[in-house]
Amino acid sequence: MKEYYSNCLIEAIKAKIKWGKQIKLIYIPARKNDVFCPHMMWHDLVDDNIKDFHAEYGYVEKWYNFFLFKGHIRCRPYSVYERWLKTNSWSESEDKNA
Repeated sequence: MKEYYSNCLIEAIKAKIKWGKQIKLIYIPARKNDVFCPHMMWHDLVDDNIKDFHAEYGYVEKWYNFFLFKGHIRCRPYSVYERWLKTNSWSESEDKNA
């Protein structure tokens, strides 16, 4: 798994530009997210997976960490997202790396 600096919004926009209609963007409001800020994900309609940019640690070390986080693209089956919609709980056991 390749780690690099980015954020979920940048990666969602990059996916939409690259794959167009094969991608459906998903916005998670801050009140539904586990952390203090909103989150962006994308549904890959071709392979029916949910993908997002995941930063393992959200702490601020330098000034640019307010916007850029060290992380990677995470890929989960769409069924995990559907379960989250009902329970507001992710199951990390079903993660697979992109």
